[in-house]
Amino acid sequence: LRRVLGLRRAVVVSDAHGRETDVVRRAVGRLSARQLTELAGRDSIVGISSSRALIAMGEQIESLGNSTVVQLNGVLSSQTDGVGPVELVRDIAAKSSGRSRVFYAPFVTPTVASARDLRRDPTIHWAMAAFSRLDIAVVSVGLWDAGASGLYDSLTAKECEELVQAGAIGEVCGAVLEVGVEDRSE
Repeated sequence: LRRVLGLRRAVVVSDAHGRETDVVRRAVGRLSARQLTELAGRDSIVGISSSRALIAMGEQIESLGNSTVVQLNGVLSSQTDGVGPVELVRDIAAKSSGRSRVFYAPFVTPTVASARDLRRDPTIHWAMAAFSRLDIAVVSVGLWDAGASGLYDSLTAKECEELVQAGAIGEVCGAVLEVGVEDRSE
């Protein structure tokens, strides 16, 4: 995994194979919390995306010192209760220094122009200004399938199928991951 993706470090939850989804999610959350706590410096700027595994991670974190915790993605339109990106970032920050940068914006907008307009909002602009200064970004990879990707669940069936035809296999923070045409036969 490290070699193929060019990573310096990769950690795998080895006892997760064949287990229930919630058991795996909690195991990933525990390991992620431990890794993040070890990696975050006393005054780190830590970006957090939102997923069920990262919510499990947030439940396990005790403190990140004086770190600032930054929200990396907007709120899913289907999410009306529970822990979303705003709550997750605030909860983790409250266990640490209490400093957070959050914003209220949708995960998906209907047009590029509406996304551009949202980025002009002072609160959203202030939170996103921290992106270029992140020491650590904690993200999850969503499989390109219903229930496994917030982006997939936010698009129409036609849009999802068009992306499948273009090679989509997953997404990270709303950025579609795709297999190149030459790689599809493998």
